[in-house]
Amino acid sequence: MDGHKENNEAARPNTNMSFERRPMTGRSSSVNSSIEENSRTSPQGGRDKRETRSAKKQSCERCKARKVKCDQVEPICGWCSRNKRVCVYYERNKPGPRSKQASEQEKKIERLEAMLLVLGRRVEDHINGDHRIDHARVSPRAGSQRTLTMLDSRFPHIDSFENVQFQQPSDSRSILTMEWPENSARAVHPTSSTSSPRLGWTSEKPDPDLPPYEIMYSLVDLYFKHVNTWCPILDRNTTFDTFFQRIPLNEPERILLHAIVVTCLRFSNEPHLTPETRKKYYNVSKQKVQLYGLENANVRALQALVVISLDVLGTSNGPEGWNLLAIIARNITQLGLGAEKNFGLASSTDPLSDTIRAFTLPRPKSWIEDEERRRLFWMVYVLDRYATICTASAFVLSEKQADRCLPCRYDLFSENQPVETRWFRDADRTQTGINKPENLGSFSYHCEVLRILSRTHKFLNTPIDIESPAEVERWQTTYWTLDSELDSWSFNLPDEYGKISQLCHSDPNSKIANWIILHAAYVTTVIRLHSAAAYPSVHSHIFKPSFVAMQRCLAAVVSLKEIALDVINTGMLDLLGPAFALSLWISARLLIVHASIAEHGLDPNVEIFVSILDQMGQYWPVAQKYSDILSRLLSQHRPVDQTVSKAVSSTMRAFAGMRSRAYELNILMVQQRRSVLEPISIITLAPNELEYLDVFDFFNYPRINLGKSRNIQEPMVIGENVQPINRSLFTHYAIPDPENDWSVRKMAHG
Repeated sequence: MDGHKENNEAARPNTNMSFERRPMTGRSSSVNSSIEENSRTSPQGGRDKRETRSAKKQSCERCKARKVKCDQVEPICGWCSRNKRVCVYYERNKPGPRSKQASEQEKKIERLEAMLLVLGRRVEDHINGDHRIDHARVSPRAGSQRTLTMLDSRFPHIDSFENVQFQQPSDSRSILTMEWPENSARAVHPTSSTSSPRLGWTSEKPDPDLPPYEIMYSLVDLYFKHVNTWCPILDRNTTFDTFFQRIPLNEPERILLHAIVVTCLRFSNEPHLTPETRKKYYNVSKQKVQLYGLENANVRALQALVVISLDVLGTSNGPEGWNLLAIIARNITQLGLGAEKNFGLASSTDPLSDTIRAFTLPRPKSWIEDEERRRLFWMVYVLDRYATICTASAFVLSEKQADRCLPCRYDLFSENQPVETRWFRDADRTQTGINKPENLGSFSYHCEVLRILSRTHKFLNTPIDIESPAEVERWQTTYWTLDSELDSWSFNLPDEYGKISQLCHSDPNSKIANWIILHAAYVTTVIRLHSAAAYPSVHSHIFKPSFVAMQRCLAAVVSLKEIALDVINTGMLDLLGPAFALSLWISARLLIVHASIAEHGLDPNVEIFVSILDQMGQYWPVAQKYSDILSRLLSQHRPVDQTVSKAVSSTMRAFAGMRSRAYELNILMVQQRRSVLEPISIITLAPNELEYLDVFDFFNYPRINLGKSRNIQEPMVIGENVQPINRSLFTHYAIPDPENDWSVRKMAHG
């Protein structure tokens, strides 16, 4: 019988042959020393030796697998010796669960409880809908394996819960109770799936205009993955706790949920969301947010309006987005969110104070709530800058209205940890004592670089007489001041900023998306400032293009191209927002402007920007519009069957002509009548001439003072006949002279 067993054992695959024989000297010496010690200290030395040896030794791995008694002879037991098998002894594991086993089991339990919670709420809603039991309650823990099987078969998309990042209890810093309003301080805890059996947003009367719970949960999770990284106005833990744990949701919180639906449906791959269902949820939710935002002024309403403004500006940078930002900015100003208030009004029941309280916010209950208000203001500031820099209009929020400290790092914000940062940099501000750069994050630096962009926008829209030495000198001095400020800002960035390309490949997730957006903002600011000096629409004997400024622009474009390729290669394009598309659009247009200069061909990198914008269009339609405009323009003027020199010359003439026409149209559009009796003329444009404005108007700087410049006259409009501008100063765009560059001379003189 034993021989039969041994033959069967020998016939089996030798799965344990890969085990290496481990040296047993250390083990044996340890056992022997223990035996000797026991023999000296115990009066019953012989029995203690046997007990100690028995406690220390264990069966070999082969005998344990065969489930037979092992004689425990080292280094090879009797059975392994007879059958010529490798005999392996492993050290006995320490008692207790293995490492990380408890946390893994905890995560599994939380996932199961979340799924049971979904099923429980569906059953409750079904019972309430049939009016069988009033105020039914279903315990989220009252489930079985059969229940989970039914849930899996009915909702196959429930697998998405495996990928949901359930919040784990963090260290003590995340649950600090802040001493805010008296008797109203509360600790901010991470989300727990078992803290409440009810779902706040699905009360006795669930909102039929919101998606079901599991889809809504997924959309909120998508918001924090795809949007909140570069629009960080909400704290994840607090938001999930508010939406899915409290009883019940109030109207402002529901409105914020509707806003998240509007913006995040584009990222959802939920099979139950058909195109018709998506359109229904989108239209209804957007209308609810807009109507509520028009009629109410509170923080939640403003947060909801900001979230849907991302959708609007990501669809088209047009009047709808401008109007929405104007409403938001007006409410921001009325509620006093542009300044650091040191007081708050207590609630009052006096009906006579309704008008005052309509524009007064209560004191924040926690640091998170206070920081949310600060971040709300700064996000409106950021959106206002991006929506305005492509126009000649003034910002809705002026620089004087930005009288707040910069936002802190997101981890400090999420941990409910009050910290100081620094005041928004202003040359006129006397409060310069507070400066804690260690508490600044990418969003803080984003706000700072956009302030430089704001000053640049105002500077470039100030008319200049390019034939006046005094005005040209003043213009160049301001330009150099802004350039120095931008260099100083870039020099003081943290180390993470210089490792964007490395982090794209080593850590390709949403944690680095905020730094990519920051780099895109920097590129936009560099091009906005230096393009006016590198590619001026007009020039004179004292106002000439700068070669150094041209190189700064081209270097910025190359850096963005490299980052954009890293984004494509790591699949991060869906993690970036419309601001990244805007930077790509500006960079591509700069390459076209560069090609309008004599001896400069069209850089092939422009095709890369067009391709990336086309891919980004599946998430943000405005990127698709940018790509289409560029594709049409490039296809019309792509040289065919020409030598290199002829192709460069042909491309230069074509782009130079389009740019000149865009400059003429810009002046015609801002021209004013000298008399109310003067007739309004109609100008007939060619089909593509409005697109010339889209492409080149961003670079029609500096703005000239037509009344003072002697060699430039305004176009005369008589009926439908337009007398063209004297193009003598800008029809042939000049090539910068590196040997005689005014910016280099300015640098040499400090």
